[in-house]
Amino acid sequence: LWLGRGLQGLSAGAGMVVARAVIRDMFEGPEAQRLMSRVMTVFAISPAVAPMVGGAILPLLGWRAIFVFLAAYGLILGLTVHHFLPETLPNEHRHPFHPKALLRGFHGVLTHGGFVLLSLTMACTFNGFFIYVLGAPRFVLEHLHLSEQGFIWLFGPTVVGMMLGSTLSGRVAGRWSPRRTILTGFTVMLCAIAANLAYHAGHPGAVPWSVLPIGTYNFGMALATPSLTLMAFDLVPHRRGMAASCQSFLQVGLNSATASVIVPLLWATPFTLALGAGSFCVLGLVAFSLAQKRLHTGVTS
Repeated sequence: LWLGRGLQGLSAGAGMVVARAVIRDMFEGPEAQRLMSRVMTVFAISPAVAPMVGGAILPLLGWRAIFVFLAAYGLILGLTVHHFLPETLPNEHRHPFHPKALLRGFHGVLTHGGFVLLSLTMACTFNGFFIYVLGAPRFVLEHLHLSEQGFIWLFGPTVVGMMLGSTLSGRVAGRWSPRRTILTGFTVMLCAIAANLAYHAGHPGAVPWSVLPIGTYNFGMALATPSLTLMAFDLVPHRRGMAASCQSFLQVGLNSATASVIVPLLWATPFTLALGAGSFCVLGLVAFSLAQKRLHTGVTS
């Protein structure tokens, strides 16, 4: 089971990289931001939708049926990509698939200070929501006192928030600067964190007051993420696919550390979960501020 899940993750990681690299290969400026907003919507809502799909399959067909569903979904997706997605990177922009060339490329991307800071910005802000995904059983069942069918109360508002934020990001593309879009997203996220902390400082978990700030936070995160992604990729324009890979690596690595170490320390109360989400958001804002400072001064390493 562990081996199979590892191979599943290895395969799924390709989709996260390719989708964003394809958009950047084909589009520039506002159009790239609009399409990235749509892709970010799918990437963002999938961790929220997945538990609901699994929760629907499990009581009807058992846990093995979840893997049958995933295998069928993967097969359909693979056939669709094979028939409808051509190579989007021109020959003259491709790099040799050789260990030395790959290591040189990874070193160049991962030692670019501005890129790393922007990637950490995205990783931290996403982690501010992801702790609720990881802590969902404790949060929903114990703190909100809901049944196994009550996960919709957590994931429903988060999905709506992400969809609305991504939609707004696409609509303001070309009218707002990337910096304005990102800072507006951070403002929304910080306001949501403040409301979450203020409520749970004196109240136990309850619907809807415990979940509305999470949905609002995701609205701000989804608003900022497409601009952050494009800003990071544009720092390494000749290695956008590798940039997408490195950005995903940093985000998933932080997610893994959070899952194994941080979330078990936070899920005791709704207040500590809110505090953890707020801490990640602040760390993301600090990383973005440092990235802006480096880029304005022309520092790249």
